[in-house]
Amino acid sequence: MRHLLLSSLFIFISCLPKESNSSLGLKFLAQTSIPYETTLDQAPVGGLSGMIKLQDEAYLAISDDRSELAPARMIKLKISFKNGELKVLPLSNVTLKKDSKPFAFNEIDTEAIARLGQDVLIASEGSYRKGQRHAPFIRRFDLEGNQLSEIPLDSKFIPQASGEITRGVRSNKGFESLATTADGKLIFAATETALIQDAKDDLQRHNLVRILRIEADSFKTQEFAIKLDHIQVDGAGGVLTGDNGLSDILVLNENELLLLERAWVKKIKRQIIRLYYINLKGATDVSHLSALDEKTPLVVKSLVMDFDQLGITLDNSEILSFGPELDGKKTLIVGSDNNFSKKQMNQFLLFEILPK
Repeated sequence: MRHLLLSSLFIFISCLPKESNSSLGLKFLAQTSIPYETTLDQAPVGGLSGMIKLQDEAYLAISDDRSELAPARMIKLKISFKNGELKVLPLSNVTLKKDSKPFAFNEIDTEAIARLGQDVLIASEGSYRKGQRHAPFIRRFDLEGNQLSEIPLDSKFIPQASGEITRGVRSNKGFESLATTADGKLIFAATETALIQDAKDDLQRHNLVRILRIEADSFKTQEFAIKLDHIQVDGAGGVLTGDNGLSDILVLNENELLLLERAWVKKIKRQIIRLYYINLKGATDVSHLSALDEKTPLVVKSLVMDFDQLGITLDNSEILSFGPELDGKKTLIVGSDNNFSKKQMNQFLLFEILPK
């Protein structure tokens, strides 16, 4: 395993809303990556799209392999930070199973994972490829990968099973984010981009995403709307736009969340990654709206970090997770999905979280 280490970079940004009585400081500690050729039981270690901390140095990541290269799976990892060195060691695979059988090819596209009691929640953004239609879902699995139950979702998130698709998640842009509160009472989820009916025309300019807050015992659900950035950067030939999406969320408490937005500007092969903070206290529930528009009340988001400030090569970041504790201090891990490509990385960035 190769370790790409940088000298510590201190970044402190206090740009959160004053009414939240909260601010966030991040101290960049190190980075590393898992080599592309790494395998476990002949299955490639890649496509890492979400991760949770189980205990101490034990972590569990979800791969977005659609049972194409190997059965859909979770991957156990050991992550440590000692003597200035960040290490990420893949340990074993956990095959996901429904009725004791692995999921079939294209039946599932797992993009997010969260802890719920002694089990995990896993989100699939659905699969709408080559004429097949498998609906998005949020389901509960045990740590051995056995499917246990399903979280009910409103029909507004589910594309039609046949005929013209006029509602629901967009293909390959469904449920990308999933998190729970520490007590397991609340579940948070979000799609990568706006639902079809919420941005019928210009997705870049009207990219309104619904964040779901679900009560774990009753499944009572609230929805809150945020607007994703309209990415524009200077490039050869003028201003270029990027394909932006919400790739993960991290819950701080029942109201406060961190949001990871990332965009790929294809013409200049550049990732734009930004971390935001939101506070849902007093925010308007939009679950009654069948479609969102420019009049929809939005949750205000505050920029915590533009990752351009790090001055490093960035990849397709899709993971927000708490990291190893350092002398009682919390850390944050931001990880990337290599899309099973030699040209990309399973990259891990480690930050110390500095409270106000």
